[in-house]
Amino acid sequence: MDILVVVAAHTAAHRLAAAALRPAPVAASLYAPCTTGAAAIDIWLSDPYLTPPEQDRHFVEQVHRLPTFCTYPEPVAPAPPQPRDGPPVFGSFNNPGKLNDAVFAAWRRILAQLAAARLRIGYQRYFDDAAIRRRVFDAMAGVSDRVEFLPEAADAAAHLARLGEVDIVLDSFPYGGANSTFEPLWMGTPVVTLAGDRFVGRIGAALLDQIGLADLVAGDPEAYAAAAIRLAGDAPRRALLRAGLRERLRRCRYMDHAGQTRALEDAYRLMWHRWCGEPE
Repeated sequence: MDILVVVAAHTAAHRLAAAALRPAPVAASLYAPCTTGAAAIDIWLSDPYLTPPEQDRHFVEQVHRLPTFCTYPEPVAPAPPQPRDGPPVFGSFNNPGKLNDAVFAAWRRILAQLAAARLRIGYQRYFDDAAIRRRVFDAMAGVSDRVEFLPEAADAAAHLARLGEVDIVLDSFPYGGANSTFEPLWMGTPVVTLAGDRFVGRIGAALLDQIGLADLVAGDPEAYAAAAIRLAGDAPRRALLRAGLRERLRRCRYMDHAGQTRALEDAYRLMWHRWCGEPE
């Protein structure tokens, strides 16, 4: 083995202990949200948006930047539905562990400004738990009568279809969504996010920036709420996005699978040449 690639980092099934035995002369970390903190890992793979150069000091590894951190497969999904009539419907489809007081405060601000708007919340079966629902209702006091919990979708196709049934998806922060940002965009539903100061808070922002929707990336909770309110009042723009978001995604780097593969191969080749002391 020439290069060991660790893809689980500090998740539940990680194999960092095996990496510490140095089974290969070069070791890299891929698809990890932070440094491994392990001296046995030489390279950490990221991209320029998620990990700007000023953050290199937070890593024990050498940071190597790919064009994008990852790519997304093309989902098997129904066509985006036609735009809805009536008051705006917002949606949230992130793990409830990512929801916090700052997120709820922004959501309250949005619903308070849009008296007829509603918010649909769903994520697998987590919201079947009465304690989780009560926490959300309490945090959304004053507008909780316009909050609706969705049951777990029957399958992946049903989940994707419901993402197209809301007008705007509201991302969580400071820990934002990845698939839960990509999937609604694929269904023609724009996402409003907040760009944080670290990897896990910049994934949705990076994706929106790639498809020309940087104006839906906010720098603070007040701007986040303002962006959502502004978009909710612009039905013509939402209709254009509904019709064109899928094609924007197809043309962006996050779906350039061949290009990302070449970049990853080049990165591995560079790692090996450096270890061998050969010209790059």
